[in-house]
Amino acid sequence: KTTRQKIRITSYIAFVAIAMAILNVLIMTIWETRDFFVARQALGAAFWQSAESSVGASNLLMWYLVLAALIILAGIFTAILENETPFTPKVPRRMKLAAILLFGGCEISLWIVWIIFKLMQQNALETQAAEQLMRTMSGRIVGDVLAVVLFCLAYIFEHGFKLQQENDEIL
Repeated sequence: KTTRQKIRITSYIAFVAIAMAILNVLIMTIWETRDFFVARQALGAAFWQSAESSVGASNLLMWYLVLAALIILAGIFTAILENETPFTPKVPRRMKLAAILLFGGCEISLWIVWIIFKLMQQNALETQAAEQLMRTMSGRIVGDVLAVVLFCLAYIFEHGFKLQQENDEIL
């Protein structure tokens, strides 16, 4: 097989894998949105003073940003399929954007809820919600690591694009 065929096959496989991840995250996003509104309805006016509001908002922010990052990653592989090379100006830009969204979804949402917990008076309900948030922290750390790796890959692809441009100018 030629290099271009290998790129196409690999891009198709990656696109399908990301599409399955998008479907999974979309289901989780819908589930978290439903849980958020169920808790809001159950607690009524007290919802906005409860820990469930901050944990729910944090989880929603995380899932929506991760979903956006995955959609951008799927777009990267469609760009690779169109151009039959990963060394285009679109790929590193989209990788950086996806990395920022992934990092934001995993890290910023965690810090927002942590600040809200510090501002609120703790009671048994809030302590339980804080424990629930800390249990999900390991998944967020994995997302942070993936975001850093994706950002590094973006610089590698950017450098590859510049090398390819220089090579084309010489020829």
